[in-house]
Amino acid sequence: MPLVIDTLNDYFFYLQYRRRNVAHTLKANRLALKYFTALYGHTETNRLTPTHMVRFYQYMHGKKKLQKNEQDVCEDLSKYTIYKVMVKIRAYIRWLESERLL
Repeated sequence: MPLVIDTLNDYFFYLQYRRRNVAHTLKANRLALKYFTALYGHTETNRLTPTHMVRFYQYMHGKKKLQKNEQDVCEDLSKYTIYKVMVKIRAYIRWLESERLL
């Protein structure tokens, strides 16, 4: 089975050409999946379980933003940002299921 990191190019191709997502949506998805691949990038897709999602959610609560603010300081992620990242991860998981990779 492919690794999570190996399926990302196919997923972004699907988003861009089949779903016709605009550049900003693709950028938001890439950012969300960057957090996910930092934790589970080298995991086989068929081994992902709901427990992985719970652990990822807990992992996100201690994370800092990838971009710095005006004072050049990285802040903790807000609850809203974590929610939006989880929505994008859920969409990715559903795509894996539709492609029979999960």
